[in-house]
Amino acid sequence: MSGTSQTVAGLALRVSLCIAACAALGACASRANVDASANVPARYTSVWITVNELWINTRATAAPDNTDWLKFPLSSPVTVNLAATTNGTLTLLASQLRIPAGDYRQLRLYLAEASAQLTSSAQSAAISFNDQVDYVDGNGNSQQVPLRFANPEKGIAIPMTLKVPTSASAILSAI
Repeated sequence: MSGTSQTVAGLALRVSLCIAACAALGACASRANVDASANVPARYTSVWITVNELWINTRATAAPDNTDWLKFPLSSPVTVNLAATTNGTLTLLASQLRIPAGDYRQLRLYLAEASAQLTSSAQSAAISFNDQVDYVDGNGNSQQVPLRFANPEKGIAIPMTLKVPTSASAILSAI
């Protein structure tokens, strides 16, 4: 089991990096949509995350306990299979977010706890955990394990560059 935990921990880091490298935001007239895309190694058949909240900040180094975050709790959690959102395919996480004009440098995703009661979106996806990894082990057997992060209470930090002008569309460059 420790080998599986290390594999999942390594995957968690890769998922975080994939999200960071591929997240996309679009905004118009200070409303934004949040989409996600990923690039997951082939041995992972599915990498599911269930997003509860999105936070954005103007500072790239803002810590989760800073008071200047713009917080967007989702009315319903959204479950996304990152392994199915590859090659530039986007999956909508949130829409019509009211974001004040400004330059933003960090996005944080807050996920439903993997072992918590399944959200309706995770149930609709027919998975066993809110955040889950499906993979093929060294013996060729399919495995399903909860996706765990080192500090889930701090969310997943995603560096970004998002400029929300007063009356034009916003442009994001994932870092």
